[in-house]
Amino acid sequence: MMKSLFFFLFVCVGGAYAQDCQKILNNARNEVKKSNYQLAIDKYTTAINCDKNLQETVNKELSELFKKIENDRIRAKKAEKTAKEAQKTTEKALAETEKQKAKNQKLVDAFYFAYDKFALAFKGKKFYFIDKNGEKVEKLGQWDRAEQFNEYLYKGFAKVSKVAFDYSPAQVKNEAGDYYLDTLGNFFRVVFSPEDLEYTTKILDLSNYYQTIDLAKISKYSQLEAIFLLDQNTMQDSLHLLANFKQLKKLVLGRCSLQSLPQEIGILQNLEYLDLRLNDFSKEEQEKIRQLLPTCSIEF
Repeated sequence: MMKSLFFFLFVCVGGAYAQDCQKILNNARNEVKKSNYQLAIDKYTTAINCDKNLQETVNKELSELFKKIENDRIRAKKAEKTAKEAQKTTEKALAETEKQKAKNQKLVDAFYFAYDKFALAFKGKKFYFIDKNGEKVEKLGQWDRAEQFNEYLYKGFAKVSKVAFDYSPAQVKNEAGDYYLDTLGNFFRVVFSPEDLEYTTKILDLSNYYQTIDLAKISKYSQLEAIFLLDQNTMQDSLHLLANFKQLKKLVLGRCSLQSLPQEIGILQNLEYLDLRLNDFSKEEQEKIRQLLPTCSIEF
């Protein structure tokens, strides 16, 4: 009887989860119909993360979506060129030029351009980034999986996977894995669990790590340059160990229920960005932290 109950619960939960993932996929399709292309792309990405079995379906639909966007852009460009040529002779052509420019701008606005520069695109089963002219940004490469540059969470990084570049710089080893890509085209191997750390790892992201974090064990990897500890609420008494990461440039401690930082945080003089949003720092504590890290950009 008990085994049957467990089986029933498993089937119900699994079925409900699959339905949720399918619902996300259907939402993506609805956004395509509304010409909300960037929102559709985000939902397609969420659907893949929700259920890997949707990968093939999503890739096919993304390919069709980007073909549509590219065809629309080409048609708008051709129409704009024609209107500009006719502009020399008629006022009507001038109005048509403005109309075509508006269409072009609408296509641009359909994308979310991180830092007003780069938008995520998909073609031939590969993700890549385009500029506002619709041109591929070669230095950012192309990837099997990718997310948009996240100005809020990753602060200058895009999360990408399985590098597959059109070119092969000498310093690059085309190894499959997860990376954080910056806007200059530099990319860094990232791990999402302390157990996966190596002495060559540059970025550790434990934002979705739901076990107790032992900073004492992690602190031996002093070469880390970026650490993301979003939503970690059990570290107040061990934060002084962060001083061991003297190469640290980015540190995210958002939503960690913090009220203070230890004096040792001032040792991190290479720190460029510190995210302390959605915590409980008093005005006095905020000022103290600023004095400890006078050259660091801090968000409270």
